Amino acid sequence: MNPHPFTQRIALLLEHGDAECLRHALIDAAEMLRIWRRFGGDPGRAKGIVGPFSTDEAFPPMGSADRDLLRQALCSVLERWRDADIVSSAANALMNLAEPEARPVLVQALRHAVAADNRAVFQLLLALEAIDEDIYDAGLTTRSYDADEINRAAALRYLQRIDSNAPAG
Repeated sequence: MNPHPFTQRIALLLEHGDAECLRHALIDAAEMLRIWRRFGGDPGRAKGIVGPFSTDEAFPPMGSADRDLLRQALCSVLERWRDADIVSSAANALMNLAEPEARPVLVQALRHAVAADNRAVFQLLLALEAIDEDIYDAGLTTRSYDADEINRAAALRYLQRIDSNAPAG
């Protein structure tokens, strides 16, 4: 089955929109993936829907083709953009999806964010944690958006651990 035209428009905005259109499309994509994960893609079952912001239409029911298209478009956003707000929003949407297929792109985005801007690090860590990556130390007493040093240290330890476990190539 093909993705719904609504989903196709959101994906186009994610891949080709300017920063303002992209921000609205990211909010819509996050909400669509929340509806997918928690309500089986049926917006009629969802409580407290946010948006859509990119159009006056209502969210359509979603199938796996819609989910796959949004995942691909969101990964493309993370590959192309370094703006912390955009990276955070794309990571939040992928956190709602919580599928391991996004792991390589999330890891690469974390590599860029940890070196440049702490604002996106926390959201990337949460997205990786949503796919069952072991991010935080067992003794960690706080997990907070504004705990920059803790989040940066957790990100660096995680990246070092996955790099040391990578097969030689």
